[in-house]
Amino acid sequence: MEFGFYQAMAVDYKKAISKFHAARELALIRKNNLGRFYKFVKTQTSMTAVTLKTSEGAVVTDPGEKAEVFNDFFSVFTSDDGICASVVERIGGDGLSTVTFIVQLHLYQI
Repeated sequence: MEFGFYQAMAVDYKKAISKFHAARELALIRKNNLGRFYKFVKTQTSMTAVTLKTSEGAVVTDPGEKAEVFNDFFSVFTSDDGICASVVERIGGDGLSTVTFIVQLHLYQI
């Protein structure tokens, strides 16, 4: 089997799965059942227990300590010097006065 064919099929599969989930979520919204909506959100946002270890190897269970472990891990990539970067204005005028969201397009993207 050609690798390019496999890649094309993988992309089609991902698109089909995304469309399926979007249709399911849209059907849930259209039912206008708040209880089912909250139940769905809970299933999508529930997290399993995560075991973290410090750089010294100690197991961390306290949420505050977990936050510190994540902070220490990700802070190696950047350091805040406290200086805000200047942003050059790209458009003239007073900026945006109106922003319009089309609900159907945003639901499809979700």
